[in-house]
Parts: sequence; C-alpha cells; structure tokens
Amino acid sequence: MEKPFEIPIGIKDQLEDNMEVITTIFSPALSGIGILIIGENYHEDADHVVVRIYLLGNEETEWFIQDELQAFAFLSLASAQRFIINLPSMSALDLMLVMSGHGSKSHQPVFFQ
Repeated sequence: MEKPFEIPIGIKDQLEDNMEVITTIFSPALSGIGILIIGENYHEDADHVVVRIYLLGNEETEWFIQDELQAFAFLSLASAQRFIINLPSMSALDLMLVMSGHGSKSHQPVFFQ
C-alpha cells in the first residue's frame, strides 16, 4: 500500500491562517511533478471561497512549491468542492473555459490572479 503524501513543514509554514490544504494530485507520467490544491476561507459559512492551485516540484525527495498556477473564486463552499472533484477529469478545453470565466453554472468560478 502506498504511503499517503504528507505536506512538508516548509510548505505548511508558507500557508496563512485562512488557508487549508485540500488535496494533492500527482502525475502518473511525470515523476517529481504534482499539484497542490489549497482553499482559502474553505468553510460552510464563507460567502467567498478561493481555490488556489500550485505546481509542486521534487528535488532529492524534498517537495516544494514551484509556482502558483491559478486561483479561482466561488460564491459557496459547495461550488468550490464540485470544481475540485471535477478537476482531475476535466478536459483541457473545459479547464480553459473555466479559467477564462466561462465555467458551467454548476460552479461559476470568477477567474483572477
């Protein structure tokens, strides 16, 4: 059984109090590359949830944040959660539409950087 990914202390130290690690996604084709998904104001009472997507890199078994790839704003936690669930199976075209602010009505992200 594969050991679950543990967020390194160095990455945890970079997070602000209102940020929460939601999940990580790793490339099956490219070793040493991953995606870190972080939520800001990621709770039921929030009226403005932000989902940030970071590129993770790996050098000598040490993971680090390489770059922020994108940030998405949602009007509710439920719509942010639907987006995160759908993200791994989105086509490139679907993702480009969401990034340009033309997402489906089910999650209505507001794109910003």
